[in-house]
Amino acid sequence: MKKIKTLICLACVTFSSLAMAQDEEESSYKSPMQKGNSIISVSFGYPNWGKFNLAQEFNYLNATNTSSSGFAPMGITAEHMLSKDISISFAGFVNSYGGKWQANKEIFNNGELTTENHQYEFSLIRYRFLVGLVYNISELEIDNFLFYCGAAVGANNFQFKESSTDNAWRLRNSNYFTWDSDNIELPISYRVNLGFRYFFKNNMVAHFDAGIGVPSINFGLGYKF
Repeated sequence: MKKIKTLICLACVTFSSLAMAQDEEESSYKSPMQKGNSIISVSFGYPNWGKFNLAQEFNYLNATNTSSSGFAPMGITAEHMLSKDISISFAGFVNSYGGKWQANKEIFNNGELTTENHQYEFSLIRYRFLVGLVYNISELEIDNFLFYCGAAVGANNFQFKESSTDNAWRLRNSNYFTWDSDNIELPISYRVNLGFRYFFKNNMVAHFDAGIGVPSINFGLGYKF
């Protein structure tokens, strides 16, 4: 009986020691995100919606000899911690897409229906500049692994060129340019996102998030000052 009591006492002492050690470890943990910190990040996005939706436009136009080009969104973000949980962000993104194709067009010529074959080509570069707020969800922070959510709004600009042997048709007047090209002519850009970041070194951080707006999926690396 004495042995059993002794074992129970030893188990209680061991459990208490482990619990105290765990409490000390948790109390000594310091979040890598503190007021006054800043992070500069390089980001890459996916997908390139303008290029992705161009394939559907080719089908709609019954196009032949098609080709598309361009690169997905990429950018730089600067973020400054206003408090332990709130930061302000400044971001710039750029992406491009374009295509070439041929298509037949039926027209009346001197009262007869004839078919013409035309060539089309366009290229577009889009720039976005956004200012936003980020909420770092400290309640979900675990060992340098942090969740966050954010919202941003800003300017939308683009450079567009097109050429065609068909003088009566312009891509800029099509539904593709208005809608499938990711609302290219909206005067503003926006993004609402949810994601996480991981500090694999004291000043080096990787991030991943997804949201509404461009880019839909965003990932990259950053450096904390």
